[in-house]
Amino acid sequence: MLALEWWKVAWGVAVGMTVSTLGLWVAKERSKSVLITAATGVGIGTAVWNTMLNVRQALTVDGDIPFRLFPISWQDVGTGIFSVAVTSVLLLATVYRREPGSKTLKVVGIAAGLAFLFDVYTW
Repeated sequence: MLALEWWKVAWGVAVGMTVSTLGLWVAKERSKSVLITAATGVGIGTAVWNTMLNVRQALTVDGDIPFRLFPISWQDVGTGIFSVAVTSVLLLATVYRREPGSKTLKVVGIAAGLAFLFDVYTW
């Protein structure tokens, strides 16, 4: 049995990548390489985490807490953590290898933060 249906994972990955890219665009990030790398990191992080949940049949991690303002689950937390980790590694290994950490943190925070919030409130 799957923790999340595969179509839902694919939808979450695609829309999370889109939301993070739009958020970076609004924050005035115009470098195509940064936008693509950040979106890729968010997509890979989200896909890897949710694939692990499905492979391990981790059905109990997708239960939201009963707090309407912030209905978070362990599945949402994992999406956020993996998005931050993968996006950071990709940016630091490629386009931001010579940039200050504060610039990387800003981009990762916006991209992964929006993907995380999207996950909490939509899927």
